[in-house]
Amino acid sequence: MPDGQRVEVEYSATADVAPGQHLSILMFPPGRSDPGAATRPRSVLTGREREVLALIAMGRSSALIAAELSVSASTVETHVRHCLEKLGARNRAHAIALGLRDGEISLAR
Repeated sequence: MPDGQRVEVEYSATADVAPGQHLSILMFPPGRSDPGAATRPRSVLTGREREVLALIAMGRSSALIAAELSVSASTVETHVRHCLEKLGARNRAHAIALGLRDGEISLAR
């Protein structure tokens, strides 16, 4: 917050990728950025990859994403794999955290 006030945000999604683990998200107010942001590229994901990652962040399974986007589950898995590779993520939860940090996706819909 501009006045230095700390705000806690709780976000939960259904994820069976890492049961029992928690996802930490750092958020910066508009106009203030992550010190490491200058070294990261503006957008490394395609529009479809961002769309798939956002749906994962909302707790959708690959099967549900495939149905919603009218593509095969295999195509969704390809997009997921590309997201992981491009973001340098270890798993889906990590990709969500990195996507949020880098501005590839947002919690606002």
